[in-house]
Amino acid sequence: MNLGVMQPYFFPYLGYFQLIGATDKFILHDHSHFIKRRWIHRNRILIRQTGIIYITVPLKKASSNKRISEIEIEYSVDWQRKILKTFMLNYKHAHYFHEIYPFIETILRTKHQTIAELNFDSIRAVCNLLEIDTAIVYGSEPYFEIEEALKSQPSSPYDLKTQRVIAVCKQEGADTYTNAIGGQALYNKQIFADNGIRLQFIQTLPYQYPQLTKTFYPDLSILDVLFHCGVKDTKKLLSYYELI
Repeated sequence: MNLGVMQPYFFPYLGYFQLIGATDKFILHDHSHFIKRRWIHRNRILIRQTGIIYITVPLKKASSNKRISEIEIEYSVDWQRKILKTFMLNYKHAHYFHEIYPFIETILRTKHQTIAELNFDSIRAVCNLLEIDTAIVYGSEPYFEIEEALKSQPSSPYDLKTQRVIAVCKQEGADTYTNAIGGQALYNKQIFADNGIRLQFIQTLPYQYPQLTKTFYPDLSILDVLFHCGVKDTKKLLSYYELI
């Protein structure tokens, strides 16, 4: 079984969904600590004709002392309306606006208590839209149990990140672990092989699609891809990767 694990991001980029599609089972890991100015509650889209802006979900008392699963969404301001208006103003001339906008509106108009819940539901919804049939698991409890077990074990020659991932793979019965390309700086293939697990990394191949800007901006939120390419051509882009 091929396993993937990532934090639940807010409408992540194409490569995130390529990773999900490349695995048999994908765990949305909301047990790790929240880090500000990352992708948990914001992402990048285009301002028509000019460049990039961030769309952001406001949070209540967000702190690196809290885990992602504990971070609540702030509803004292109508941020859903603001984000939807931003989409309307900047993507209304995109070819697939009328196909995609109702889909996004349904997700954002649904009230979620935590950012983890919103991200899980939106990631699952995008996967359903793109017909990615990977089993997606959400929840922190197994990670609490794994961390407690690691604390009680003798000291290990492996760093804690590696120990966690190997422990999760063994618990899930995975013989392959697929990680984002950035994981090459974190994980060693030989260490995984010594534990009976094949480690591989997904590398998105160069791609481009028509945007409403003169310059092409890659790796924006999957929503930018959907607005410009529609469901059919976005599904084609999901295959633009290699495993190394």
